[in-house]
Amino acid sequence: MTDNQIEYQLIRSSDLSHEENYERWRIGVSSLFDAAPATDGLDGFRADLASYNLGHFLIGKSSAVAQRFHRSNELVAATGVDPLLIQLYVSGQCAYNADGGLAKGVAGDIVCFDLSRPMRSHTTDMDIISLILPRA
Repeated sequence: MTDNQIEYQLIRSSDLSHEENYERWRIGVSSLFDAAPATDGLDGFRADLASYNLGHFLIGKSSAVAQRFHRSNELVAATGVDPLLIQLYVSGQCAYNADGGLAKGVAGDIVCFDLSRPMRSHTTDMDIISLILPRA
């Protein structure tokens, strides 16, 4: 009998100070984005994340206060992966610049990011479900 363990990451804001929550969140998403709260300071910062690595793809659910996300050319080159990020906005919205393409996603929308390209986004408070798939 094989013991198949699913790799996962869990961040619960209710268990952490605002500073600890931000640091774990920032590290948790650092392979995808540089993340920062939309407002100065960490008072009121809250971010929850449950993500699961299912081998060929990752799936996750997150809930967070308004954020700014940035995927630079340097981060694209450093990660050396070529996935797609597909997100369902359950609540909240994002405005983004994906390698020069400007758009907005609102609750109920599915947004797809090509992680081989740089991008920036700004979100409101949000609840999202994310799927990371290899391009192949």
